[in-house]
Amino acid sequence: MNEADLVDQWTRTAEILWTLFQFWGGVSFGLIAIAYLAANKLNRTLLVSVISLYCLFSAWLGYGIGNLESLRNRIALDLQELAISNGSTSNLAEGIVEIMLNPPTVYTLLPALAIAGTFFGCIGYLEYAYVHKGNT
Repeated sequence: MNEADLVDQWTRTAEILWTLFQFWGGVSFGLIAIAYLAANKLNRTLLVSVISLYCLFSAWLGYGIGNLESLRNRIALDLQELAISNGSTSNLAEGIVEIMLNPPTVYTLLPALAIAGTFFGCIGYLEYAYVHKGNT
């Protein structure tokens, strides 16, 4: 593959990742809205079922996201090898390699905190709505 193909593949995986994060975020906030609007209808069985399904869905999506991140790292390694064999690459390819192989702390820390906060906030609010039925 040439540099353009590798950059295109890296960009496509980035778009897929963003779509997955948006979908997961929509599901998470949808559950919060359901807990708020239907708190009186929640029973223990429904609560446990919803939380279990949300956890399984999140784990499954997390596995897919992890695979896509691994793929993006491999593409960055291919770009790096291409740069070594050709002697130079574009600034875009160099930037991709630098960010993927030596990510800044903010690049890894903030998304992890946002995902964990959303996940535990969603589960916490579902339980809160169940305990405080009608008082949310």
